[in-house]
This record gives sequence, structure tokens and C-alpha cells, in this order.
Amino acid sequence: MGPALSVAAKMGRRCGTPAILLALPLLALATATAPVQAYGLPRPGVVCDKVQATCYTDQGPSVAQTGREYGRKAQDELLRSLSGRPPVPMFRLSGGELCDLRQRRCWDDGNQRRNPSNTITRQLFGSSGGYGNGWAGNVPSRRQCQLEQRGRTLFRGACDLESRQDGTGIAYRVASDDGRNYTFVARGNQLWLRDATGLWPVGVRDWGDQVMFRWSDLELKASRGRSASPDRNQGHSQQQQDLNQLLRSVFP
Repeated sequence: MGPALSVAAKMGRRCGTPAILLALPLLALATATAPVQAYGLPRPGVVCDKVQATCYTDQGPSVAQTGREYGRKAQDELLRSLSGRPPVPMFRLSGGELCDLRQRRCWDDGNQRRNPSNTITRQLFGSSGGYGNGWAGNVPSRRQCQLEQRGRTLFRGACDLESRQDGTGIAYRVASDDGRNYTFVARGNQLWLRDATGLWPVGVRDWGDQVMFRWSDLELKASRGRSASPDRNQGHSQQQQDLNQLLRSVFP
């Protein structure tokens, strides 16, 4: 028997009123005061605002994840609201939680930033959350990039390229000046990209004075910083050597 029914039973014995009738106001009060979590964690890397029907990744509002969680109508509404706007550096959930995408940290108390939200930080940014974006101390190289989708140019302009060693391989990052951020990870002789749309194998091609990356229906071209140097490390397959050589020609 719950606390509300226990109290009601004692009162009912005194006044002759059925316990369940006396318990209803107490149950309503308990329900009204119970905290309601305004966000959900449907899958790794995704946080969804239940009130706003919007999902977020470490890149900010996600049209794809919003559609997956809340349907086409919510997806279209988010797409309309984001169209023509610059990328957001931070976002706030309906419960007051604030996430800063540049610092890769979230807080339960919003702008006061006194109470870190470890749950949301880990959900969005993984083990590197709260400790910088994992690229701290790197000096990126300035390049020219062009991003196309089925022949339509989405971005053309300056971008930053950098690489770093992670736990299982080398990660390569391309950050364009319009706020797009792509991180490729080399696993053996294959390059991979994970973003809000899923996990994609990435093809890499020599494109003259550029290197082209292709995944899904997107193509990203980045200018070389210097000529490719031979990479003939013993024990590497020819395919892996070629991939390493291409990546070394464009990433610092």
C-alpha cells in the first residue's frame, strides 16, 4: 500500500469514508509534485527535447534524428526553422539544461553553469565531453573546401584541417567556415565517418590539387597543402599505403 493510501485508510477508519475516495486528492498532489524529465536519450549521441519535439547531436539540432523520433511533421518544422540561419554554438532544452557545442559540455542550471550535467554531456560528446573536443593544442591548417550534394554546391570557401591519434587509429577533422564539422577515422585501409545520419564508409580519391572524400550522396574536396610524399612502410598493403599517402598530402 502506498503512502497516500495508508494515510487515507487511517482517516477513513476515523470518519467512515472509503479510503480510496480520501486518497484521490493525496494521489493527485503526489503526481503534481513529481518531477518530469523534459528530455529523452533515445540512442547514443542523441538527446531529444520532448516538449519541443526536437532532437540534438554534438552538431546541434538534427533534422534527421528529429524525423526519426517525432516524424515527418516535426522534421519539416525544424528544417524550416533552421533554413538560412547560422549554426548554433549552444542550445537549451525545455527543462533548462544548456549545452555548449564549442566547450562540449552541458549544465543542468542553464546560463549559471554551476551544475554540470554529466548525463547529457556523456550522451552527446562521449568520454571526451567536458574535457575539450579532443583537438585542443592542435594547430589546424587553413585550406579551401567545397561540399556538394548530387552536384549541388552546399559550401565553397575556407576550412580548417587537422589530424590526431585516437585510441584505435588516426582521426581527421574538416571544419568549414559555415559551421560544418566532419571527423573521419581510419580503420586499416578504410576511412569512416559518423554523424547524425549514421555511420558511412568514405571513399578517398586523388583529384589533382585536391583530395576528394565521398560518402552517402555527398562529396567533399579539400585543397592540398603540399605534394604527396611516398609512403612505403613495410607491412602495409598497397591500398593502405595509397590511403595514407593521400591523407598525408592534405592533413597536417
